[in-house]
Amino acid sequence: MKSQNLQHISKMGLDKYLSVVPLSHELIRYIPSFSFSFYWTNSNHEIVHVYDESTTWPEVAIEYHARFCNRYDDSAHPHLAQWHSKNSGAVHSRDFYFDTYYTSDSYKNVWSKLNYHHSLIASVKKDDSPVGILKLHRRRSEAPFSDEDKDKLSDALPLIADSLSLNNKNNSTPLVNTEVFGVLIADQSGGIRYVSPNANKLIYLCASSTAIAGKRNIKADDIDKIFTSIHRLCDRLNCKYENHPVGAIEKEYISNCWGGFTFIVSWLQVPEKYCDGIFCINIQYHEPSCIKMLRNCESYSLTFRQIQICILLSKSKTFDEIANELHVSSHTVIDHMKKVYNKLSVVSRSEVVQQLMLA
Repeated sequence: MKSQNLQHISKMGLDKYLSVVPLSHELIRYIPSFSFSFYWTNSNHEIVHVYDESTTWPEVAIEYHARFCNRYDDSAHPHLAQWHSKNSGAVHSRDFYFDTYYTSDSYKNVWSKLNYHHSLIASVKKDDSPVGILKLHRRRSEAPFSDEDKDKLSDALPLIADSLSLNNKNNSTPLVNTEVFGVLIADQSGGIRYVSPNANKLIYLCASSTAIAGKRNIKADDIDKIFTSIHRLCDRLNCKYENHPVGAIEKEYISNCWGGFTFIVSWLQVPEKYCDGIFCINIQYHEPSCIKMLRNCESYSLTFRQIQICILLSKSKTFDEIANELHVSSHTVIDHMKKVYNKLSVVSRSEVVQQLMLA
């Protein structure tokens, strides 16, 4: 049975980069996995962009792109572009990698650092055109993927292809707060004292959007530019208030293909006569409102169709527009909404959206 949430995500009309984050979370839950990777490919089946769910990925991404991306290592695995062009469906890593893979440079320098040992690897295509290569990962200490896991992933590939092939840069879906935060600690001289794993990942996503826009691989300079922006934000806080009040903050919001990012700088330790100040930088991630609503719908016993209608409501669609999009009558939509009102104990559309966004 296919995941209902994968079906919902594939119908949301989100751009492929906005879709990959919630899709990765749902796949990891649907087929229990340690992590998820997706490699978008061009018409020649070569990798052009990568998303990896691991918070350790930013530490190895630059080396991966410089040394291993689109480079054929005949001692470790088949030629990836050739395999992608000739195959569809999912395979076990034990049937894909050669025996020497676990002693190869790519494994030692990239995949072992991510703790990826067992994988499911799938060639994702839409109408026979390449979309990308998907991998689900488990650690060495975990059981390998089963044939049932492989079949579940193969069955889900059409939905995944729909989600990760759509180019919709003009999507107007609002972005809302999540509980995903990252933290940095910096001193007044510009030194970075601490970067949390989540902050590392969020900074990488901010930086990689520049590479995507430029149709190239991410470089260290892209990440350095984000840190430069963080230093400027710290300087603004330092210069804005002469007496450095403890509660003072400076904010900056960045929106790109991956979602939204709010950087908030405050004093962790205010500067004193013989002691420099220390900054705390919080980074909050913002996701599409329809994704948050989908996740919160699980708290209620809503049917597949009721969830569809609620998601469209979050996009400010009218009942008539929803009926047209779902190819049902307005009366059917209204009947579903009455049942949603009862389940949520509300009396209006606005209350439905509000409750499901706050759940």
